[in-house]
Amino acid sequence: MFLKLLNLLLPICNVLYLYYINLDPSRFNLFTILFVVLNLLFLILSLLFFKPNPKSLTNLFSYFLFIISLVVCFIFIKDDFLKIAIYFIGFLMSFLSLKHIRYLIVHNRENYFLNDVDFYIFLFSSFLATSSLFAFNIFLGLNKFLLTIIVFIYFFIFYFCVYYYNTKNIKDVYKYIFASSLVSSEVFVVVSFLPYSFYVNAIIVLLFNFVLSSVMKDYLFNKFNSSYLKRMLIISILLLVAILITAKRV
Repeated sequence: MFLKLLNLLLPICNVLYLYYINLDPSRFNLFTILFVVLNLLFLILSLLFFKPNPKSLTNLFSYFLFIISLVVCFIFIKDDFLKIAIYFIGFLMSFLSLKHIRYLIVHNRENYFLNDVDFYIFLFSSFLATSSLFAFNIFLGLNKFLLTIIVFIYFFIFYFCVYYYNTKNIKDVYKYIFASSLVSSEVFVVVSFLPYSFYVNAIIVLLFNFVLSSVMKDYLFNKFNSSYLKRMLIISILLLVAILITAKRV
């Protein structure tokens, strides 16, 4: 019952945090403390009292990765319509991510629907994170080497969480995690030179991450299908071309 209550209260708290710092940025510190304390309380209670299994720990980590990415990206959003969309998406994805954690803790087994949902939350989280990093690069002019290191660390964590669900022995996939992180980081650096907004650049990186992580998931789970890969590549290339043609240059 307590976990169910947290499952509902935390997403509401997350959205209210975004709403109030948008209304009154001068109270950023106060709301940040409240926001951090409530989320840390959930983390500590989960670790101490509910003894989550390793996979739920990964989900716990991915939830906080999503929340951090959401808050940082929200800082750069100026359009009111996008802010409303972020409120809705933030609540929904927080709720589903926490629901998956609760399911793993209580039932100690996987739910394939929630696994798939969590994968798309991972992807959206990567979009938020890369949007923020592109924005930092544009507005602060970060050193390219430092930016690449930060991006590589983020993608290493991202692929670790994604691939963990699709193997029994994580030691067997470290080479795939490292290779995927390296390639995604290189794509990020290349895309950072394109003359588009940080949203558009992040969508391009997201497309690449989606294809790479989907293919590797299927490969690690022994469900690799060459025809599915071809369809995915064709659709992704068409989407990429459409984005490059229609996107406004900055």
